[in-house]
Amino acid sequence: MGTQLAFVTLLLVSSAQSLSSPLGDPVSAIQGLVSRNLGPQYVGLFEYDVISDQAGSDVFEIDSDSKQNKPVLRGNNGVSLASALNFYLKYSCNCSISWGRDGTGNQLNLPHPLPLPNTKLRMVSPVKYRYYQNVCTVSYSMVWWDFARWQQEIDWMALNGLNLILSFTGQEYVWRQLYSSLGITETELQQYFSGAAFLAWQRMGNIKGWGGPLDNEWIDSQAQLQKQILNSTRQFGMINVLPGFSGHVPDAIARIYPNASLIKSAAWGNFNSTYTEVYLLQPTDPIFATLGRAFYNLLIAEFGTDHVYNCDTYNEMDPSSSDPTFLANTNGAIYEAMAAVDQDAIFLMQAWLFHSGFWTNDRIKAFLSGVPDASMLILDLNSEQEPLWQSTDSYFGKPFIWCLLHNYGGTRGIYGNLTTIAVEPLLALHASGSTMVGVGMTPEAIEHNPVVYDLMVRETASYDPHLFLLSLSSLPTFWSLFSPVPLHTSAPSLSPPHLCSLHTS
Repeated sequence: MGTQLAFVTLLLVSSAQSLSSPLGDPVSAIQGLVSRNLGPQYVGLFEYDVISDQAGSDVFEIDSDSKQNKPVLRGNNGVSLASALNFYLKYSCNCSISWGRDGTGNQLNLPHPLPLPNTKLRMVSPVKYRYYQNVCTVSYSMVWWDFARWQQEIDWMALNGLNLILSFTGQEYVWRQLYSSLGITETELQQYFSGAAFLAWQRMGNIKGWGGPLDNEWIDSQAQLQKQILNSTRQFGMINVLPGFSGHVPDAIARIYPNASLIKSAAWGNFNSTYTEVYLLQPTDPIFATLGRAFYNLLIAEFGTDHVYNCDTYNEMDPSSSDPTFLANTNGAIYEAMAAVDQDAIFLMQAWLFHSGFWTNDRIKAFLSGVPDASMLILDLNSEQEPLWQSTDSYFGKPFIWCLLHNYGGTRGIYGNLTTIAVEPLLALHASGSTMVGVGMTPEAIEHNPVVYDLMVRETASYDPHLFLLSLSSLPTFWSLFSPVPLHTSAPSLSPPHLCSLHTS
């Protein structure tokens, strides 16, 4: 026992701040994107300039150099430069790079020579954060991706202005380091880790061991893949959201710390007790702080940090007490574990838990009060269907991101309320007392319904999404083929999807 504690103590005194996120190389990032998507011959046909942001907001410009006879792309980082390219391709070349699987839907028959813009265009993003992914997306859609497929997705993120990215790949490498250092055996770890396709729910404390064992070589390869992913996203200047320590632990923790405050979560999803009833180490237990700090030191040493961490301690489960002080102290302890290692830590949390009947407004307020406003980001996870920001007074002062969830459980179909997507984020941003700081896309699965997500990403810059709806109104015959039902339908949770809800008036 003394050996394990000594190891943890060494971790606590290491300097996490010595590893900072790479500043990135915006020009190299955009040139690489052009080469991969348009072809190497197009890299030299554009000029690329890095400019300053506008009062902290991302900005891009599209211009022309008549002397060099080249289009000019300008931006304050790699994402902005890629956004400029995307806008130029769409509106100057009638071309596009689709969200479709393996490039299906791409239209890249570029005109020759490339057209020069008649006037300079300047676009400023109205929000600081443009978020992407759900904690479930990694299991429903991404679990078997190699880096080539990840690079395709990263390019699509950059082209569409996304700058706050959930980066969960490879974390089992860090968990294995932590738990092995405490004396948890390989057999005990294998009983805890779920199979690769089910890790999303194991990470949130809903299940354990299901679909396993998890191969150690796969764990190692995912850590290397994560480093490739982070290198690419950071070159573009994206902010990566890394996993946090939420308190869900293997059963063997009870052996290592027999006096720890451990609570078994309720059975989940009709799994039997072999695969559910996962231990939660109460965040108010001092052992939580010890293990949390050790985890963040290992995480940052392995992957660096962009200072944003996701924790979902109570995903589809309720706290053991409704006492306001307990709730505030619990959330505060989760934050303090990360802030003890990274003084610039931002705690990002999905608001999905608040849909439970347990969470009255008084309890939500108490829970959130444990973390300073400036140190927390809330994902209003399914704003297009069940927004919570309005009923919670903008999460009682916490900054939040308006999110489109749209897809539940990987259901396929043509559906989505485009009117809501086009209008509601703008109303939320300008509502009295709003603390909205971003827009996001949080589908549980991807590679479907590109028209819905194409509209959503237009909220990430200052383009007017109503122009998109206006373009739809010029094609009533086409869209009527997809809309034989009243045009006010969103997809229901985990049920057969409705047809596309396209309201063009």
